Amino acid sequence: RVAEPHEFDEAAQILARAFARDPAMNWYGGVKEMFPPHADIRDYNALPPRAKATLKGLHTFQSALVRATILSGGFITVAVTPNEMNGDEVGEDDRTKKETIAGVTLWLKPGQTMDFPVMTIMRSGILKVLLAWGITSAKASH
Repeated sequence: RVAEPHEFDEAAQILARAFARDPAMNWYGGVKEMFPPHADIRDYNALPPRAKATLKGLHTFQSALVRATILSGGFITVAVTPNEMNGDEVGEDDRTKKETIAGVTLWLKPGQTMDFPVMTIMRSGILKVLLAWGITSAKASH
């Protein structure tokens, strides 16, 4: 289904976890040490400090990408799994209790590229990404 605006941050978190071990994404982020292979990516508090920093930077980047997608007329879809409600009635507005987001896709218009206009990039939060990753992170040698 199409994601609702209140789900955009959760979508960015899921995307950050999905790309935490991706070599290219880590290169762009200037990560000095790859995400630990056996670390449970879902348990943020149990992660070593460098892994937390990596995940935080990736979340910042993915949040900007989600915003840029929406600002450019694209949309976000989510795959959800139902949660068991133990017989409790839940209002139609309260989707967070009825389902859990399990996957995310970002969609642009047909033929549109990620070559976004400068104002879209600025409004998406690119400055936060630069603060998280550093201005020269994509040029860092590993």
